[in-house]
Amino acid sequence: MIRYLSHGDIDKVWWDTRIAACHAPLWYARSAVLDAASPGWDALVDDASSAVMPLCHDRKWGISYLYQPFAVQRLGVFAARPDAAQVGAFLHAVPARFKLWDIFLNSPHCEGQPDPVVLQERTTMELELGPDASALRAAYGASHKRGLRKWSGVGEVCAISPGNFLKIVSGSAQFKQWGITPKQVGTLQRIARVADSLGNGRFLGLQHGSEWLGVGLFVTWGGRTIFLKGLTTEAGRGAFALHRIMDSVIADEAGTKALLDMAGGHAPELRRFYAGFGARPSLYLHAGYNRLPQPLRWIKQRSNGV
Repeated sequence: MIRYLSHGDIDKVWWDTRIAACHAPLWYARSAVLDAASPGWDALVDDASSAVMPLCHDRKWGISYLYQPFAVQRLGVFAARPDAAQVGAFLHAVPARFKLWDIFLNSPHCEGQPDPVVLQERTTMELELGPDASALRAAYGASHKRGLRKWSGVGEVCAISPGNFLKIVSGSAQFKQWGITPKQVGTLQRIARVADSLGNGRFLGLQHGSEWLGVGLFVTWGGRTIFLKGLTTEAGRGAFALHRIMDSVIADEAGTKALLDMAGGHAPELRRFYAGFGARPSLYLHAGYNRLPQPLRWIKQRSNGV
């Protein structure tokens, strides 16, 4: 039986134990990360299998909805033995009061989902870090190899404080160009601080003199390192800053048999960038559901196609 649990009824010690024991644990689903990303999140729990699904929700215009928190690529059903039919059963168990869904699932497969739910495949890029550094670098694309050779002597990849990382990304021109809202910036700030407090976060930057040319935040947990967020300055793009930060992490973790999750790749330009490091595509699902009353349904459809 799949039960709905409101936030106050969730035993977070039990929750974290279940997430750590599942087939493919994701750092995003840890209770402290969910608390930071979506305060007040609820959950579905299957009593028979102990599978769980976090529900990140909010309310607007008197309507409750499910959403994907900023910087949290995917959530979905976490189970010891994942099953496509189980994913469908969990979607059926989502309470009817949530009239709109715009969420991403960690599974590439789902069977028997509710008829109104529209599933679309999305692509992320992942790199297996089993080989040594020389073997991993040998698999880089030609343009990545040339750029890394050319700019190897410009600046140094080193640790940056969480505060400086957040200051750089929050005030960056790129965040403004991407339309990142103050609410989303606040979410990223909370998530970054949790990554630091849990000891999972690695804050890196390419520093040249007193200038940071690029920064990146990586989190490592459960056999997976996730590239959570990063960017480069105008000067940093010319100096292959993000390439060098990514290369540094690959070299450091080579031979660990961990997985480097680029947490992106659906956009063609990002897919090419990550593929240049030898990363390969991996599928997951977007779940869209729209039972808004008219005319709100029409407005939502026009705004983002859900």
